[in-house]
Amino acid sequence: MLELIKDFGLIAGIGGIGIGVFLYLFKDIISSKFLSRLSSKQSFLTILFFMFFVWSISALAIYVYWNKEETPPIIDPTIENPEDSIPVPTPPAVDVVLSQGEQLTIKGTFQYDLDLGIQDADNDVDFWWEQGDGNERYLTPKFDASFKVLGDRGVKDVNLKFLKLLSYSKNKIRAFDDNSNQLTPGTVVAYKTGKGNYGVLKILSYGYNLKIKWKTFQSPTS
Repeated sequence: MLELIKDFGLIAGIGGIGIGVFLYLFKDIISSKFLSRLSSKQSFLTILFFMFFVWSISALAIYVYWNKEETPPIIDPTIENPEDSIPVPTPPAVDVVLSQGEQLTIKGTFQYDLDLGIQDADNDVDFWWEQGDGNERYLTPKFDASFKVLGDRGVKDVNLKFLKLLSYSKNKIRAFDDNSNQLTPGTVVAYKTGKGNYGVLKILSYGYNLKIKWKTFQSPTS
C-alpha cells in the first residue's frame, strides 16, 4: 500500500499523496476489529466522521496541488533587456557593386577605367587596348592594375570573396588575331584595379574594337 501512495505522489504530487492516504486509512478503518465492538449507529457515525475527515484532507491536498504557484524564471539583473543576451546571427555580407554594364565598346589604342567603366586618358586608367604591327594586340595593364584570365566560364557565381582569392599579374595579355589569342569571345577575365577594387569582365566580341560586359565590386579596403 505504501508503494501505491508513493506512486500517487510521483504522478500528482501532494494531491496524489492525499488521495493515497485516504485510501490507505479508509481501508484500515473498515478492516479494524474495534468496529465490531460498537453498535450499528456508532459504527456508522465513526465511519462517516472518518470519511469526512479524510476526504477533507484529500480535497485540501488536491486544492493545494492545482493552485500552487510556478517558480518565476531567474533573470540576470545585470542585463537591462534579457532579449539582448540572445545571440542574433549576423547576416551575410552583401557585395557592393561600384560599376557594371552589359556592353562596353573598347576602342583600339584607347585606355579604360574599370572602376567607372569609361574611356579615360589620365592616370586613373586600368588598361590599354594596345594595337601593334600587323595582327599584334595586347590588353596591357596600367598604373598598378592587374589581371587574371579565367577562360570560358560563367560570371553569375563570381563574387568579391572569390576574386580576392585569385593571383593576378601585371603582364600583358596576348590577344593576337591568331590561334594564340587569349581574349576570344566568351573568355572571362578577373581584375584588380589600380585603386584596389576587384571585378570581372567577359569578352562579347573580338576585333580592332572589343566589346565587353563588366562588373566592378567596391573593396572595403579601397
